[in-house]
Amino acid sequence: MDDAFYTSSDISTVKGIGVKLAQKFADANFHNLFDVLLDIPFRYIDKTKIVPISSVIADGHYVQIAARVIGTRNHISSNGRMRIFTVGLQDDSGALEAVFFNPYPSLVQRFVPNAELLAFGIARYTPSGRISLQHPQVTFFKRGQTPALEDFLTPVYHTFGKIPQTTLRKIIQGVVANLNSIQLTE
Repeated sequence: MDDAFYTSSDISTVKGIGVKLAQKFADANFHNLFDVLLDIPFRYIDKTKIVPISSVIADGHYVQIAARVIGTRNHISSNGRMRIFTVGLQDDSGALEAVFFNPYPSLVQRFVPNAELLAFGIARYTPSGRISLQHPQVTFFKRGQTPALEDFLTPVYHTFGKIPQTTLRKIIQGVVANLNSIQLTE
């Protein structure tokens, strides 16, 4: 297999790409597998490690913590337009809060006292000066269970056509996984 395979194979040949998704790719100028291979991530996020809460710095960077729920609070924003759900999280080194805006009730119900979770989000200061994770991605795990971490840095691609990052990553990883070495000629 040589580079002609990648330049001549239509994007719709990739597993998981149907007619609608292929059209979204075509609208963004992705027509063949080679176009997909040239889509370079613009950054990487690190979900390979857990940071102790006492080491979290509110500098606007992503951080992942393992914590347990110590309390929750529901309230309405001062303008009355937004439901705000605040969750107190604690590990052996300290505590912080996670803030969710207009959360789904099914998510709110999962935050019971002592529930253990991984929270991944951007650390920022609240108006009152406390550190919080604003609308973090949350993965619950059973008490005493070791949470599963990623093996590699997670690439972040430019989005288009309202295609989620997870879908883009899966498609690009699928093409890369099938990539054979191409002999370069001098």
